[in-house]
Amino acid sequence: MLIIFWLSVFFIAYTYILYPLLVIFFSQLKSVTNEIPVGYSELPTVAVIVAVHNGESYIQKKLKSLLSQDYPQEKISIIFSSDGSSDNTVNILESYPMISLIKAEVRQGKAAALNRAVASTDAEVIVFTDVRQRLSSNAIFQLVTRLSNENVGAVSGELLLEKNGNVSSAQLGLYWRYEKMIRKAESKLHSVPGVTGALYAIYRCDYPQLNENTLLDDFEVPIAIIRKGKRVIFEPSAIAYDKVSESLAVEKKRKIRTIMGNYQSFGRNPWLFSPRLNPIFWQFISHKVCRLIVPYCLLMMLFIPLFIGGPVYQGVFLLQIIFYSVAFLSKSIKSSGLLSKILSFSHVFLMMQVTVVIALYKYCVGQADAKWEQLH
Repeated sequence: MLIIFWLSVFFIAYTYILYPLLVIFFSQLKSVTNEIPVGYSELPTVAVIVAVHNGESYIQKKLKSLLSQDYPQEKISIIFSSDGSSDNTVNILESYPMISLIKAEVRQGKAAALNRAVASTDAEVIVFTDVRQRLSSNAIFQLVTRLSNENVGAVSGELLLEKNGNVSSAQLGLYWRYEKMIRKAESKLHSVPGVTGALYAIYRCDYPQLNENTLLDDFEVPIAIIRKGKRVIFEPSAIAYDKVSESLAVEKKRKIRTIMGNYQSFGRNPWLFSPRLNPIFWQFISHKVCRLIVPYCLLMMLFIPLFIGGPVYQGVFLLQIIFYSVAFLSKSIKSSGLLSKILSFSHVFLMMQVTVVIALYKYCVGQADAKWEQLH
């Protein structure tokens, strides 16, 4: 029992503290590859693909963002793939003659919408982006120039979460900054095990035809490229701006869907678990898999002290009970300043662990659905 307790403690510490420190350390030992300069006239043709379902409230801002990109406009085509939209999405898109619109009357899911859009273009590079986020004016240029470097098959942009005044939302923003630090190191070391779904670029020839019930294109596409022997890198200067929802319930729903997509992809790609076949085996296990095991280690940390006994471990049990109680009740506790941030962080951390468990249950009982909704 004692060994299991301390192994659980070490596992959690490794996942959230030691692995990030190690990957940053090893990335610093690797020399930086000089980027290949790309002349303005040498830039490839780009198709920007936006899969959308009932996105009428975002379309005009999205188009304004895309049409103001610092990239030769004659080399950019914009394709919206509407997946059974039942609001005014199609009517709005049809009023813009400069874009291509692919309509599906029946909803099939995002993967099917992406497959249809990619099949409709012969552009050299595909940039995938979601309808919700506006892009930095240099986003496409930054993605494409990084993609031109040797052995790079995909480039992920950064999702920058703008403040909305909610403390829990600010803590989610803090989590994304933590993620960015890790991804930059993984990118330098070899590859990131996944891309930012809101903004990433690949070569058209590297696009894998997605199974239509795929939940996470932003994981299935990059790992298919990694399996080809190419790198997937992170470009922090290519930015998709988004806002954290005021409701943590919405963020929880997004996270559950993402984790279910991870389980789905793991089952479809057993080669990921082979050190011989997976060139980023260490990053994949440490970043993607270990986090899905942490909630169960936390449970062992909580209950094993009851069986060990003794005042020290009884104290450890009591401290954990206090932490979880505070995290659960943080919304009803009046606080400000540093205390408010600590309470909010504990709540967000607890929420993230709960979503992992819920996602596994939902996936096991067959509740994974490729059809998605715009979450506000």
